Amino acid sequence: MFMKHTTGHICNIELICFSKYISLTIGNLSFSNASVPNETSALLYETLASLKSALEFLYSEHKNINLDAVIGTRMVEGQLSVLIERIQSNPQNWVVDNNLFINLKELTELAGKVSSKAIPYIASLTPYYYQKIGTILQKTFWELDFPSKDFSGDVEVWPYKRGESLHENQSDDCLAEFFGTGRIFIAKINLPKSSNVPCDVSDKCWKKMTKPLYNGYSLTHELFYLEIGEQHGCHAEMELKRLTHNQESVAKLRETYCANILNEAALIAEQNFPEDRHDLFMEQAALCGMVGYRQFFSSDWLRKMLSWQNKAIGCYHGNPIREWEVEYRKPDLQGSKKLMHKKMEIAVHATNGCTTRSSQT
Repeated sequence: MFMKHTTGHICNIELICFSKYISLTIGNLSFSNASVPNETSALLYETLASLKSALEFLYSEHKNINLDAVIGTRMVEGQLSVLIERIQSNPQNWVVDNNLFINLKELTELAGKVSSKAIPYIASLTPYYYQKIGTILQKTFWELDFPSKDFSGDVEVWPYKRGESLHENQSDDCLAEFFGTGRIFIAKINLPKSSNVPCDVSDKCWKKMTKPLYNGYSLTHELFYLEIGEQHGCHAEMELKRLTHNQESVAKLRETYCANILNEAALIAEQNFPEDRHDLFMEQAALCGMVGYRQFFSSDWLRKMLSWQNKAIGCYHGNPIREWEVEYRKPDLQGSKKLMHKKMEIAVHATNGCTTRSSQT
């Protein structure tokens, strides 16, 4: 059975859960320097067990998972590596028994194994996509190390407006500018060549990927764009761009996006977590959690996400919005049809209704 790629293309359901688990694990441990309450400890171990189950499911399906899912396993590996390094460098500040520490190391290794096993299949099945943005699958790429923090008092929060503003091709093409991988692909379809120099960010992409007032996946992809640019070493070029466009610092842009993402996540929670918003909600929590915003470390939210997992298999059931179901804002409708046809996904059905997706250009 063939279906279109979901709008949550950067982080599918499984990926976001892994990243969210890791963000919350780091948060819970960070706030447990003196003593660990029984409730916190129980939730932490439940989270780690769920993460292990999810990784084992992906390991069993490594021939079928797509590039986006491996971004998730690399995020897990990177975030756990950061946590382990923190513990090892300041053991006196952490209440972590030996069994828990071994558990963390084993999960890190398992996440790495899933990635290593899956990448050759991804490179073979989707060479265009892999060569374009496959840099983000490098082993240490997602070792983001941000301190836990709150939002400042002057952060701008705009009114929520339903509807997407970015298309998949647009964000992928702009990510390719960070890596210098745009030229060979654009040349293949006889369009003007773009630079193959890393960190050569165009004004068009910068304006599109940092525009205010987005919501939904368009907003989380703005944050994802900044995270990738900085992780790839393009911070100086990004700061130059924001000065050129009279914007605040990259760090302030990141804070503004997460404040608005939190506002939208709270709306989803108020609506009792509609099934077609599970994927977006987890993406919101994962991406902002990785850059340290503690408001996303809600035990109630985590318990809700844990309940969405098939405990017997380790995968997630869900009803993500498909590409043909995406609601775009009116100014962004022009030309949307040609932009929406990027790739198909082969849905591989595992036991008990679990689904993994293998992308195909």
